[in-house]
Amino acid sequence: MRARRLSVTDLPRAIAIAGTIMAVTACGGSSPTQATGTASAHTSVAAAREAAATEAAKEHRDTVTTGVVTHHPLHGTGGDEINDDNPGNADAGSDPAAGENDPCKLVSQARAQAILGRPIATPQVAPLGPTCIYQPTGAKTFVTLTLEGIKLAQLEPHIRHLTRFKLEGRTGYCGAYGQTTTFVPLASRKVLTITAPCDIGRLFAASALTRL
Repeated sequence: MRARRLSVTDLPRAIAIAGTIMAVTACGGSSPTQATGTASAHTSVAAAREAAATEAAKEHRDTVTTGVVTHHPLHGTGGDEINDDNPGNADAGSDPAAGENDPCKLVSQARAQAILGRPIATPQVAPLGPTCIYQPTGAKTFVTLTLEGIKLAQLEPHIRHLTRFKLEGRTGYCGAYGQTTTFVPLASRKVLTITAPCDIGRLFAASALTRL
């Protein structure tokens, strides 16, 4: 079939089509090579941004760990800070009061013998509490003294026949808590507990309070 020749009336239409093709090419109809180059440029920019973000994150990491910040204890301030090594009580700059870690220091062997009216074996520290055990020589019964890290209000529902008494300006209690026990609440959110008959418990508590 013979090719149709353009007439004068077809010329404006041909010019318009050619202009459209050129516009499309200029705006985005690039060659495969050009497209590849553009994609590579975008990839390089993204990689650079990612590297910068990684470096910025590293600046906020603990140098010893792998991104998890380690809170190193500070000297006690008495506050609730996460890194306070002694929350709730400020460090006084001296050693803890006698008996904080060894309850047997609260009542000496000689004093315990005087209270019980008979010789006792060397007081022993049991890990639970910790607790000091005072046992008369040759006897199966014994007295225990503990600094409980608990409030008395948490124990009261479980104590039967609870009685009150005054001791060294404090209010003490005695009742059946499995066995007869003396309780003296302390300001440091602890309770001094002595398992013994009430009169014996009061004497042990009076001696212990002089060292707390």
